[in-house]
Amino acid sequence: MRPHALEPTQVHVEIDGHAHPAEALELTGHRAAIRSPHAFTLASAVRLVLDWSDGASTALPAVVRAVSCSGREHLAHVEVTGVEGAWEPFLAFVGPSLVLA
Repeated sequence: MRPHALEPTQVHVEIDGHAHPAEALELTGHRAAIRSPHAFTLASAVRLVLDWSDGASTALPAVVRAVSCSGREHLAHVEVTGVEGAWEPFLAFVGPSLVLA
């Protein structure tokens, strides 16, 4: 279990330049599962934005690889293609999930 200080304080997903609330259900260095009230389009480009308690922000450009819908909630599995902004808190957050070969 991660210490609470390593958790992002807020998460949103940017789709076509618009920010939508989101929850990162799973997040590793190269993949994420995201839940949002906004629908995702297969193969579209999105940005997952993580805000940290110190005011820093990390943006993760990604490509939607799978989508599903459950009522008013939409789920997307994305492939992370980069890390922009504050990479240190992001690495501290995902560090325990990374496996180095």
